Amino acid sequence: MYVYRRSEVLARLPIAPYIFRADIPREFRKRPHSKDFNPDLCGTTKGYWQHRRFGQPQCPDCSHAYSVHQRDYRQRKQKEGGG
Repeated sequence: MYVYRRSEVLARLPIAPYIFRADIPREFRKRPHSKDFNPDLCGTTKGYWQHRRFGQPQCPDCSHAYSVHQRDYRQRKQKEGGG
C-alpha cells in the first residue's frame, strides 16, 4: 500500500480547464435544424414524442396511437409474466 507524504513532489500533468456549459454560446447549444417539427409523423408514437420534445400539446391522432401502443405493450408484458 502506498502512502503519500507531504514532503514528496508529485509530477502532475497540467489539467485542461473545464468548459462550463454557460460559456458556450446559445447558438451552438441548439439542436440541428434537421430536428425541426415533422407533421408527417402525426398519428404515430414517434409523433407523440415529437410533440413532447417540442413542448406542444399532443394531437388526438398521436395520443390515440400512443395509448394503443401502451395498451399492447402492457398486454404483452403481462403474458410474459413481467408485471
